[in-house]
Amino acid sequence: MRTIARKNDITLSLRLTNNINSAHAPQLHFGLAITLPLVSHPPHTYANFGIGSFACNARRAITSTYTLHRTYLSFVARFMISQGIITLSQCGYSSIGVASHNIMQLCWEKACLLRPRSLCSRIVLAFIAGLFTSSAWAEATIDTPSTSLCSKIPHPDHPKTFLTNGLVDAVVYLPDAESGYYRASRFDWAGQVPCLTYKGHHYFGEWFTKYDPLIHDAITGPVEDWRTGANESAIGYDEARPGDPFVKIGVGVLRKLTDDSYKFSTHYPLIDGGKRTVKIKRRQIVFTQELHGPNGIAYLYTKTLELDAHKPVMYLRHTLKNLGTASLDTEVFAHNFYVIDEHRTDPDMVVRFPFEPKPVDSLNPKAAIVGKDLVYREALTTQPRESVVLYMTGYSNKVSDFDITVENKVTNTGVEMSADVPMSKLHFWSPATTICPEAYVHLTIAPGKSRSYVLTYRFFAGE
Repeated sequence: MRTIARKNDITLSLRLTNNINSAHAPQLHFGLAITLPLVSHPPHTYANFGIGSFACNARRAITSTYTLHRTYLSFVARFMISQGIITLSQCGYSSIGVASHNIMQLCWEKACLLRPRSLCSRIVLAFIAGLFTSSAWAEATIDTPSTSLCSKIPHPDHPKTFLTNGLVDAVVYLPDAESGYYRASRFDWAGQVPCLTYKGHHYFGEWFTKYDPLIHDAITGPVEDWRTGANESAIGYDEARPGDPFVKIGVGVLRKLTDDSYKFSTHYPLIDGGKRTVKIKRRQIVFTQELHGPNGIAYLYTKTLELDAHKPVMYLRHTLKNLGTASLDTEVFAHNFYVIDEHRTDPDMVVRFPFEPKPVDSLNPKAAIVGKDLVYREALTTQPRESVVLYMTGYSNKVSDFDITVENKVTNTGVEMSADVPMSKLHFWSPATTICPEAYVHLTIAPGKSRSYVLTYRFFAGE
């Protein structure tokens, strides 16, 4: 038996056996075995489950599985329900989306104890299959406390976790190719925040009316969009022919559909999402994506979303390492999608810059630039859909020019974004339901090298 993975007293092994006896023809068996501690037994007591022979008591197998990451548990729960091993009514739930989070704790006592040996085999097979999902070996997620203002969000039945530092509460969706909240091809799948609160105020949330995981902008902030080239395409798109692959950082290898120019609103089919990991702590979550794409494009992308230990501050730390043979020349911007207390875009709102912004495009007459501020003279409407959209200049190569604040002047509530790198381009977009300053960062990375940068969000209320 050869160990192929080990984490926190859990070992995944590959074995190959030759079974010869008088009753059957020689057979060659191969499969996986998993060894894990039994939480209800003395220390250093382990159970070994293998494909081919299951020497396990059903109750022990179930108890052991409960200590593992809920991604696996949800997988097993859904498998058992789909196979008719248990029913939702036995567990006291009406929908699988709710049941999958608590089913391991309750259903074992209510429906699954001391089942036949075949049940144990099916559970272990399902569990091992779950190891091969893109989120394998992730840390356990954290449920949102019912006392948090983030306990009720739209579309809650997607993989997510809860972060807090005692001042700021946040819910973060997790990347998942099958059940993730966002599965379109425009934005980085990591770092979607459907709710963040401080002192009773909300800063992110759904700003759109129609939700579909494949709609390019059905997503919540701050989220990032990686662009390449003067026409803001994706890596390798312009050179690819219809049907050929190209790369979108944070998403994966996509397929080009036609000879048309790249359109961020188009949903391009995902060919390969790479290898993803997620590690969660009380106030921090670390996402990684390792991708090996076409034409020498390969990278390791690490994004850490972290709440400061003592202040109402959130950090987005990024590191992109070039694992390929081709240089990476790309830009990225946080779209932000601020939704401050669901307040509409009207004269109560202001966007403050540390420099005097100069419009490159025409400005909607309902908005104006006054000194270093962008203000609204009238409220924007949803019917017809109005927006303020333009590129701006006026910034320098100073890091301090990245310091952009969006504020409700009446409540003195808002968010200040800054960075440790200069901006390379500045775009702005605000319809009636969200305000989005979009400052770009330009990265050029040679093979074997890496680049890092940090975005900082400071939340304030009544100041």
